[in-house]
Amino acid sequence: MEIAEIKAAAEANPQLLDGLVLFVAETTPGKTLIENKAKAEFDLKIGEEIRKTHEFYDKDLLEILGDKPKNEGGKVEKSYEAVKRNLVELKRLKAIEANLNETDAVKKLKAENEKLLLEGGGKVFQEQLETAKREFLQKEEQYKKDLLEARQGMTDGLVKNDIAVAKAALKLNPDMSETMRNLALNTAEAELLKNSKIVDGKVLYLKPDGTTILNAKYEPASASEVLAAMDVVKEISLKDNEAPKGGGAPPGSGGNVQTVKVEGKDDAKKLVFATGTTFTTKTDFLQKAEKALNEAGYVKGDELWDKLKNDAYTENKVSELPAE
Repeated sequence: MEIAEIKAAAEANPQLLDGLVLFVAETTPGKTLIENKAKAEFDLKIGEEIRKTHEFYDKDLLEILGDKPKNEGGKVEKSYEAVKRNLVELKRLKAIEANLNETDAVKKLKAENEKLLLEGGGKVFQEQLETAKREFLQKEEQYKKDLLEARQGMTDGLVKNDIAVAKAALKLNPDMSETMRNLALNTAEAELLKNSKIVDGKVLYLKPDGTTILNAKYEPASASEVLAAMDVVKEISLKDNEAPKGGGAPPGSGGNVQTVKVEGKDDAKKLVFATGTTFTTKTDFLQKAEKALNEAGYVKGDELWDKLKNDAYTENKVSELPAE
C-alpha cells in the first residue's frame, strides 16, 4: 500500500489513525522520533530557564558588588564563571582574615580597634564592614539556592521526558472520557515526579520507603512499567480482552434515539433510555449510554455519537454523581 493510500485511509477512519499512532509509537523509528522531539522541547525550555537564572546572577553581581561578567577580546565571561571568580575572592579574603587573626600585629591592631570602638572612633567603619560581610554571605547562600533550583529543574525535566515517552505508549480505554483520562494521567505523573531520582543519568522510580522499584527481571523498572502497574492508570487502560464497541442497525434507524421538537429550531435527535433506567455513577451512565447508542445503530465515530451522549449527560445531571 502506498503512503498516500495509508494517509487517505487514516483520514477517513479515526480509529485506524489511532491504531497507526500507537503502532508507530512502539516501533524503533517511532520511539526515536518521540524521544528526539521530547529532547528538543526539553533542551529549548531548560535553556531558557538557565538563561533567566544567569541574568539574575548578572543583576546581583552588578547591584551588590559593582561587578559584571568580563568581556576580553570579544569573549564574554559566563555568569557562573563570574560568580565563581567572586567566590574565590571571598575565600581568599576569609583566609587572609583567618591568618591575620593569628599574628601579633593583628592582636595589637585588634586591641587598638577595641579601644577605638569603646571610644566611638571606629564604630561607623566596623558597622560598614559587618554589613558588607553579612550581605555578601547572604548573596552566597542565594547563589547556592539558585544553583540547587536549576539542578532540580533539570532533574524534573529529565523525569518528565521519561514519563512523556511512557504515556505515549499507553493503550488507553477510548470509552473513558478525556477528562477522566487526563485526571488519572496527571495524578500518576505527579506521583512519579515526587518519587524519582537521577543516578548516573538514569531515572529511577522509588517506593514509599525510598528503595528502587524493580521489574520482573529485578532491574530498575522503566516509566512504562511503573505507570502500567499503577491502579489509577489501570482504571483508564484498555484491557487485553476489551475492544471498541460497534455494530447494530444502521445509524438513525430508531431504537433509543428519538426525534424531538425543539422550539425555534429544526427537529433534533435525543438519546432516550428505557423507563426506569437509573444511574449510580458517571461510569455507570457512560456504559448504559453507549449501550443504548449501539442498540440504536450508532457506533463510536459517528457524527452524532458524542453530541447525543453529552446532551444526555447534561439532561440527567450526571455531573452530580460520583466517578465510580
